[in-house]
Amino acid sequence: MTSRKSLFLVAALAVAVLGGCATGYRPNSPEAIVKERANLRWQALLKGDFDTAYKMSNPAYRSLSSLDRFRGRFGSAVSWVDAKVAKVECEPEKCQVTLEVAARPVVRARLEEPIATAVKETWILEDGQWWYYQRL
Repeated sequence: MTSRKSLFLVAALAVAVLGGCATGYRPNSPEAIVKERANLRWQALLKGDFDTAYKMSNPAYRSLSSLDRFRGRFGSAVSWVDAKVAKVECEPEKCQVTLEVAARPVVRARLEEPIATAVKETWILEDGQWWYYQRL
């Protein structure tokens, strides 16, 4: 009986470890890093923390566009209520991120269910760091 319990524990551990690999994200892989950074950026946007979100934009964008200009790109027509990364696909120095974002139009504040949509983002590797690629 003891060997059966040991075998069962080893099998359960193997399933748990392999199950973690099924997500496709290794802990320090570009996909995992970009997923975490994209989630952090969107959590900042949801809170209205434009300073944090701005700091995740690529350095070239930040060198040419101020925080005030960045903040001005976000109108007040919608109120974001949720965002989560659905998929990350990476090449050596570029990742495409698909997010599921939910928002409520401010004009129709009585709308019970938020409107869900997919948002695609590009993230680039520059100087060893992943940055949200922001067009000018």
